[in-house]
Amino acid sequence: MRSLILLTAAIGLFAAAPLHSDGTKGPANAGVILAVSGKAEVFAAGSDQSQPLQLGGTLHVGDRIKTGANGQVRATLLDGTRLNISYNTDITLRDKNSKGKTSARGIASIKIALGELWAKVTKKDSQLEFETPDAVAAVKGTEPGFVVQDGVDALTCIYLLSGAMQLSNGSGQANMTPMTQACLSAKSKLTQALVQGWDGKNAPKDSNDTATKATVQLQYKNADGVVKSVELDYSK
Repeated sequence: MRSLILLTAAIGLFAAAPLHSDGTKGPANAGVILAVSGKAEVFAAGSDQSQPLQLGGTLHVGDRIKTGANGQVRATLLDGTRLNISYNTDITLRDKNSKGKTSARGIASIKIALGELWAKVTKKDSQLEFETPDAVAAVKGTEPGFVVQDGVDALTCIYLLSGAMQLSNGSGQANMTPMTQACLSAKSKLTQALVQGWDGKNAPKDSNDTATKATVQLQYKNADGVVKSVELDYSK
């Protein structure tokens, strides 16, 4: 398997709302790309034109990230949450959750349309939702994984390495504890019975990483317009 290329130098990312050439403000910074391999592209909010993801590149609110059959991406969000985006995956970073609430730290929800995503969600100032076609997962300080299939009989499988997580949709809700999984489809009724024990065999492995640490610094404006700095460390 091809190793990911990891960022090993400090990167300064400035201005939560960068100015375009016409003087207008763009979407707020949401995070930074720490690793990328293979085909991986990003669509800015409202755009149907993509650009290749670059090592050290900035992610913004509203960005849609797509990887190809050989593409992998690792990123750190503004609040310190780490994302591991696998092959053939399609996700969108959103500033509002399922209840329409925004997040003071950038991203409130991640929509997973297809593919595999693993995350380590920070406990600090974060309440993040993951929206899949079949359920919404609300998490804080947890390590969840999501595998979303396509097709008529497609399944959404949700895994939890650590922490606690609540799943919900129009049919019901369920709670997940460490080392459990839940798989459901559009026809499934979400109940606690869907949550089963998990042996952890599908969990992501970092053994192919070639670097051990990256430090990134993000600057953003809070609701009062005050510029704040956040230094984030990534390590294997």
